[in-house]
Amino acid sequence: MELEKRHTLIKEWLAVIKDFIIKELNKERIIERKSHWNDLVTDVDILIENYLIKQIEIHFPGELILGEETADTRIAMNQINIEEERLWIIDPLDGTLNFITSQKDYAVLIAYYEKGIGQAGYIMDMNSYDVYHAFHNQGVYKNDQTFQLKNSDAQLYEGFVAFNSKVVYLERYEKIRQIGKKCLGVRGTGSAGLEAVNLLNQYTVAYLSSSLMPWDIGAATILLEEAGLKSSDFEGRDLKLTGSSSVIYAYPSSFNEIHHHLKNEKNEQ
Repeated sequence: MELEKRHTLIKEWLAVIKDFIIKELNKERIIERKSHWNDLVTDVDILIENYLIKQIEIHFPGELILGEETADTRIAMNQINIEEERLWIIDPLDGTLNFITSQKDYAVLIAYYEKGIGQAGYIMDMNSYDVYHAFHNQGVYKNDQTFQLKNSDAQLYEGFVAFNSKVVYLERYEKIRQIGKKCLGVRGTGSAGLEAVNLLNQYTVAYLSSSLMPWDIGAATILLEEAGLKSSDFEGRDLKLTGSSSVIYAYPSSFNEIHHHLKNEKNEQ
């Protein structure tokens, strides 16, 4: 019953956010730099995050909120006891650079965790306005309709693999890039949330990123694991929600192929 209440509210919040973003398209943006020259935030990011924080505090007072744009000021990630807390993880615009440059290929991400277990994850694809969500042990939904994978499994040779940009251009990720030779080709959107959507629709069979934060993966991990896909970091460890982590999301056979490749590469060095 409690999840149903949360679901009803989150749908209302996402509808408000969608309408707000549509009204803001093509307007002149206020853009600020964060940690470095290509780490940018817009007024839209901040307004959406503040809206979500306000709604959560009204309806669920006392629950922790970890948001991309306010993480440094509201909560210290290394002080979160994941196993004890009720925790919201939000990314108001996943793919901010895409929003700034082309106003496409970005998403709104909301996740809710209890004692370290993902209870509800939401991805609103702002290209199509489709909303994907999943509840723990209840499957995946698209626009509130049960969502079925085209196939429950896929091997690397059967599809595309997506990388983040650092995997593409940094020398130290050469062994990761070699995975691109085992698939149909390499793709990338610049939005971890949309990479999860692409996996659900089997536009890709795997996604590898050198470094993602909790707000990038909080919702995606819930959705993909509910759909039967696998996740880990590059070393095969479980993903963490308390800091930066490398990420592998993939269909089971592709996941096994990737780790077999990485293990063999390590043994040969």
